[in-house]
Amino acid sequence: MLGKLFHYSHALEMRFFQLFEIALLQKAGVDFGRDFKKRVWKNPAQTEDWVNLARFLRPSEVVLLVDIGANVGNFTSEFLTLYKNSRSVCFEPVSSTFGQLAERFAEDQRVERHKFAISSFDGIAKIHLEKDSTLCSLAEYTEDANAA
Repeated sequence: MLGKLFHYSHALEMRFFQLFEIALLQKAGVDFGRDFKKRVWKNPAQTEDWVNLARFLRPSEVVLLVDIGANVGNFTSEFLTLYKNSRSVCFEPVSSTFGQLAERFAEDQRVERHKFAISSFDGIAKIHLEKDSTLCSLAEYTEDANAA
């Protein structure tokens, strides 16, 4: 019983803290959009990074996002929802995933798309493909890691 009480109080604390931060940022002129507070209540883990980032980079600023391993562009999409005047350069080497990325942002001039990988070495490398495209990587994961 005490564990459940702690869990629920922590969940509420997380949401209220984010809403408090949003209120402070809004007083400073930051606009999160109409639906952002609803998203905080539904899934605060998905909004927390954006609230933290807005403390340092105001959404009105022009920012260049370099999205390495962009996958289908979820991070870029969230970023450009908040940072409307910004741009994103996306790199995604997996053909099928890149196709989805390219289609998703075909009409968005703020997104530049490149079909290749970025790595610390120059040359050709083997990419390990997984059913879940978010797990495709130049590194090979164990089955235990993939299951987790």
